[in-house]
Amino acid sequence: MYSRHSNLELFFKYFSSIILSNKYTGILSVKLFKWLITQGVRSKFHNIIYKIYFGGESINEAIHTSDTLSRDGTASLLDYAVEGIDHSSGFQAALDNTISLIKLSSQKQHIPFVVIKPSSIGSSLIYQKISHRQCLSTSELNDWNQTKQRYEDIFEMASQHHVKVMVDAEQSWIQPAVDELVVQYMKQYNTSQTVIYLTVQCYLKDKLAFLKHCYQQSVQHHFKAGIKLVRGAYLEDERKYCTDMSEFPIFSTKEETDNNYSSAIEFIATNISHFSPFFATHNSESVDKIVQYPVLSHTWSGQLYGLSDHLTNYLKQYGFKTSKYIPYGPMESSLPYLLRRIEESSISTKSFLEEQKTIKKEIKNRLFHKKTPSNLNQLDDKR
Repeated sequence: MYSRHSNLELFFKYFSSIILSNKYTGILSVKLFKWLITQGVRSKFHNIIYKIYFGGESINEAIHTSDTLSRDGTASLLDYAVEGIDHSSGFQAALDNTISLIKLSSQKQHIPFVVIKPSSIGSSLIYQKISHRQCLSTSELNDWNQTKQRYEDIFEMASQHHVKVMVDAEQSWIQPAVDELVVQYMKQYNTSQTVIYLTVQCYLKDKLAFLKHCYQQSVQHHFKAGIKLVRGAYLEDERKYCTDMSEFPIFSTKEETDNNYSSAIEFIATNISHFSPFFATHNSESVDKIVQYPVLSHTWSGQLYGLSDHLTNYLKQYGFKTSKYIPYGPMESSLPYLLRRIEESSISTKSFLEEQKTIKKEIKNRLFHKKTPSNLNQLDDKR
């Protein structure tokens, strides 16, 4: 499970998981990590953390990483993790990159998905105006039509090459426009096969209602709703954006978010004939709930590259199609992505504690030159 890591990387993972999962050192260590990453000089620290959590700086390096993962039956989702693009040349570059990835994926069974971030192929401001039902100017309407054409080009190419497209999530003031557009394309492309998967963030209060809307649309228009279920990734952005806490779109406690995720699992399992789910979680309780439904076995699950390998292997034992979400791209341009991932990872305390045990076993095996037991990747029997 950890054969790709050097001893130094393994020790780094072990000790960083300890301090990130501790309630006293977690917040401070996140701030320290963020400060270290944003320093202009590329250091040994940058190289270590980048190698652990990223598939490489180029597409060829990311492919090599995915090839390595495929040896134990784990698929890959390659994601060009450059954020903050908001101009036409950047949109075209993202489109060209996605088209190239689709062609590549069609030749490699272990790369069944490509990932697109809506704000990488269209203006965030226009998404926001559409989400709030505001009128577009003539030039904005033209830009929006070009954005829709980029989606059309991507989905059409993916459909022809039998590749799946994962549409990533955005902030709440952008997401409604994305949801509406992508569901419309599902009606067109998700009939004979599930081409499009839309990311649903369960920390948003309205997402269970949205899943029910997807179900109703699926029944009415005879398509499968591809849904990637996550907890959420933009909590800090949401807090900065929403000044009126009475209108805050996100649950106020982690427990409420966890309950919403569980309710979403149950709803999808109950109506599985209308859904093609992808369960993305680092939460042990969620994984336990998912495996309780035999009808969900052989559906997709995924964790971030560099995190929760023990959960990935556990789900594999239950017949799930497992995958790793592999970001890649120039280190300097990918920093915003990496900063968010560090912030998110510090929340998954129980998962960190479980992974610490497996990493500790691996370290002991290396120190004493023991061969890794075949059952090392299994979780405790009491699970």
